[in-house]
Amino acid sequence: MSNTLSKMSKEDINILKVEREPEVRDCYEIHKRLGIELYGSSLKLLENNLFSLCDQYVIRKCRFSYKFVNIKEKGLRHDVMWINPKYKENWSDGRIRDQVNNSLKYKNRKILKIWENEVYLRSVRTIRHYHILSMY
Repeated sequence: MSNTLSKMSKEDINILKVEREPEVRDCYEIHKRLGIELYGSSLKLLENNLFSLCDQYVIRKCRFSYKFVNIKEKGLRHDVMWINPKYKENWSDGRIRDQVNNSLKYKNRKILKIWENEVYLRSVRTIRHYHILSMY
């Protein structure tokens, strides 16, 4: 794996054996239903709660993380870097990679992979976001 930016395709998913545990899938479905009930959609829930007024991006622990069957390392962490739609034009792939690689959040961690899912694999299509896989 590489810490350069890439796209995650179905082929990559098959190679890495990426899947979501049934409990995580269930939690995600509940999250989507609550978003619909409270905000009209789960996307509106994210849009209203993810960024503070001036945030260009946020990096958060992935709440609905994948299980990476072929990765056995301990201390594995799956984060997501969300790009504020107001500033999306300011963020090239290179800037995103550099921001993650230079973030204090990963000072004592090894970044294994940074990727953006192919469009057809994204459950959130309106907010640009990148997955970050790291370990101690």
